Amino acid sequence: MADWALYVQGVVMQAPGPNILVISDLHLGEGIRDDSADSLERLLRLDRELQAFIAYYTENRKGGRPWRLVVNGDMIDFIAVCLTPARAELLTELHPDDHIYGLGTRARAAAIKMQRVLEHHDDTFRALARFVGRGNELSLVMGNHDAEFHWPAVQRLLKAALVSHWRVDPQREGNRTVEQVADAIGFYPWFYLEPGVAWIEHGHQYDPYCSFDSVLEPASDELEIDVNIGAAVMRYVVNHFPMDVSQQWGKGFFGYLRFWASFGALGAVAILAAYRDMLLRLMWDWRDRRNHLPERVLARKQRNRARIARMARGARIPVQALRSLIRLHRAPIITDFGRIVRAIMLDRLLLLFAAPLILGAPFVTVSWAWVPGAVVLSLAVFAGLVHLASAAREPVDPEAQMRRVSTLIRKLARVPIVVFGHSHKAGAVGTEGAMYFNTGTWMPHNELKAFTHLLIERTEQGAKARLCQWRDGASRLYESEPKIAVSTSRVTA
Repeated sequence: MADWALYVQGVVMQAPGPNILVISDLHLGEGIRDDSADSLERLLRLDRELQAFIAYYTENRKGGRPWRLVVNGDMIDFIAVCLTPARAELLTELHPDDHIYGLGTRARAAAIKMQRVLEHHDDTFRALARFVGRGNELSLVMGNHDAEFHWPAVQRLLKAALVSHWRVDPQREGNRTVEQVADAIGFYPWFYLEPGVAWIEHGHQYDPYCSFDSVLEPASDELEIDVNIGAAVMRYVVNHFPMDVSQQWGKGFFGYLRFWASFGALGAVAILAAYRDMLLRLMWDWRDRRNHLPERVLARKQRNRARIARMARGARIPVQALRSLIRLHRAPIITDFGRIVRAIMLDRLLLLFAAPLILGAPFVTVSWAWVPGAVVLSLAVFAGLVHLASAAREPVDPEAQMRRVSTLIRKLARVPIVVFGHSHKAGAVGTEGAMYFNTGTWMPHNELKAFTHLLIERTEQGAKARLCQWRDGASRLYESEPKIAVSTSRVTA
């Protein structure tokens, strides 16, 4: 593969600053249950490779510059951590479903999950603490699986753990103080912007199965994180049955049916019961959204306007541009009853179960003289329902949408590079002087496509961006990427 890179020249890039590492979709915490510490080999491999990656960049700088590690969403998989309230010793401030499906997304529950993840991946967080303590920066962009970082208590817990690890680290002498380590850790609810260089965002807001009404306020009731389709499927179904969701997502209705049937009669009934509870939760949440008091909705809009204004000042981007960027987000499916029905394929499931009743009704409900007419009527009803159930579903793969919006983001944010994660599909698409990168995932469901990351290095020519994969103890160009040559381009700040 040819050694390719994107160079961006300009005054902005000559300014001092750290080189940038971007990783995403670590999903630390996946597999944590009450009764066991998950020891799946692929999860142990994740920890080993991640610790080696962090240690390497702790020791190795480019051009004498420190690193800024941007974890671009889904660092922690709060959704996949499944702890029952009794075992977690939390019996108040609960949703009724918490007793069956594990702790939910409220602040205290999220803090308990965070603590369990910190204990489970202790060595990884020690490596991160040393990385920051040795003079590097850590920026955490929130994703849909770690929206619980919205709660200040959860942020404080992670910071305190890293500070605590650094306080006892033998390399602390002559490096950063614990106060400086705390200051070098930042949380970003929407995006990280390197002015004139890169816009870095997780990407779930362009996926209606995983988006929130407001990326800045994912807990619209100020009590728990809003439910979306992706989180509901994970919590109510995936967490409680032996399945790899990465291998099942997007297989279509009949693919899901075959998978459902593979669990046998008892398993199929259990999954159906979980599906029922998920459906009820989604419907209750849809109803609650419709019943939001006007004054509460107005107060939320006012809070968001104030936050956008502050964010625009901090990121040095016009407020109007930031508002235009928010308008690119996709409304979550949960906001519309019809979209919910189609997304969880309730219409097709009901048709499947109702088909024998509809087609058999003429033979048991009318006299034989009326059977021919009743059969025609039942066939017409069945055909109408088939037509409704055959309506197209919203795409479950957001990658095409993310690539489309990246062009608009580059113009509005005035950067040549846009970086997303979320889809777990590492890749790069470029034209002259402009690139879209997806950093893929570190979850080794498929090790040939795992451990991918983006390096943005400051050089004498400008910024050099390369999509890489951590292999054999080093960052190597991502071999699954097509050969792309991008020429030097000047951008104005």
